[in-house]
Amino acid sequence: MDDFELNNLDYYDACELDKRTCCRAYWSLLMREHTALITFFACNDYNLFYIKIERFFILFCVDMTMSGLFFVHETMHRKYTQGEDFTFVQKLPQLLFTLIAAHIIK
Repeated sequence: MDDFELNNLDYYDACELDKRTCCRAYWSLLMREHTALITFFACNDYNLFYIKIERFFILFCVDMTMSGLFFVHETMHRKYTQGEDFTFVQKLPQLLFTLIAAHIIK
């Protein structure tokens, strides 16, 4: 069985069949979810490397574009001129809008 099948087993089946260590199971989850690891370290996944590189750059550009759209010039200028310090709670709506918009585009 491959890592995807082992990760999706029922509890009792996994107790019998899955003999991986905790680090190995965590690594398989990272390899499935993390874009950079999928692109550069996944070798036996039957995807073309050029397609994985292109997907990585597209997702990276989408994330940067959404961040640039929602963190506008006025807030950065106000921080510079008035010396305002922004807390995480003040920036949370912008972060959420950025995350939602990027996921919709992806």
